[in-house]
Amino acid sequence: MTDADQAAISLVEVSKTFGGPDGVHVLDKVCCEIADREFVSVLGPSGCGKSTLLRIIGGLIPWDEGDVSVVGERVDGPPDEAGIVFQTANLLPWRNVSANLTLGIEILKETDSDADKTLRDMVEMLALTGFEEAFPHELSGVCDSVLPSARPSCAIPASC
Repeated sequence: MTDADQAAISLVEVSKTFGGPDGVHVLDKVCCEIADREFVSVLGPSGCGKSTLLRIIGGLIPWDEGDVSVVGERVDGPPDEAGIVFQTANLLPWRNVSANLTLGIEILKETDSDADKTLRDMVEMLALTGFEEAFPHELSGVCDSVLPSARPSCAIPASC
């Protein structure tokens, strides 16, 4: 990355401890810069802090020390321009495919005039055409795991 480029994600000496000063020290002075459109994998054994790091970047939990910024802005909560996909499906069983996909739009109280087209495009891309009114328990395991991954894409404004 050149000096003219701004890191999409920047971590400067980020530390996190759970349970107070005598608790579990999960992250210790983590430093990293990730460029726009750069593909990065976070690898490590169970319990080493991978999910904690991602939750900090996503603004879901605070960190104890250091600095975290996304596109030059200090992280102080989940940004509207990003979606987070959790390790578990987190589908709402009482909502059908369409309603689960558009949950983010509802939460953000967006009035996107293209929301219907975005939904149709997403359903087609996921090969779920014909299943828009199906509920999670009616989907195969593959569909059940793909649907939550696509949900954030429906809520992110097209201008992003």
